Amino acid sequence: MRDITIVEGTNERNVEMVPIALVGWILPTGHIDIRDEWKKEAEAYDGDLSTSAGTWVATYTGGHLVLTLDPPISCSKVRVNAASYHYFEWLDPDLSIDLYYDGAWRNIWSGLIPKKTWVEIPIPAGTKLVSAARVKGNEITNTYLYEFNFWSEG
Repeated sequence: MRDITIVEGTNERNVEMVPIALVGWILPTGHIDIRDEWKKEAEAYDGDLSTSAGTWVATYTGGHLVLTLDPPISCSKVRVNAASYHYFEWLDPDLSIDLYYDGAWRNIWSGLIPKKTWVEIPIPAGTKLVSAARVKGNEITNTYLYEFNFWSEG
């Protein structure tokens, strides 16, 4: 970052600008829909639990929704709020969640999570510099991803 000069009347002050590392839940900054199978992708990280990204059972073949971070963050866990819907019934979604760190995709979760509930998933390897997550449904059902957050360690 560069310094700035603040002028107030005839007084001048130089101020050094420094980046502030945020600690807490961070929203993804973008997405990549690898197979173009997800709909309303940005709603998976809009901060609103009443909206969601989703897949449609008739056209879904298991493609990932990649949620990106720019810049990467020191991250120790993620949280997700999701559900599946099949034959007029809301179900616990069966998800696979991978994070990108240390130059490779690493699976941190594969299995059921409670529907429409925040679920925190720690990174088994501890705090890592994470640049993306990818999420997919393990079953061919309608899958809805209401929100996805990364935990920033600052």
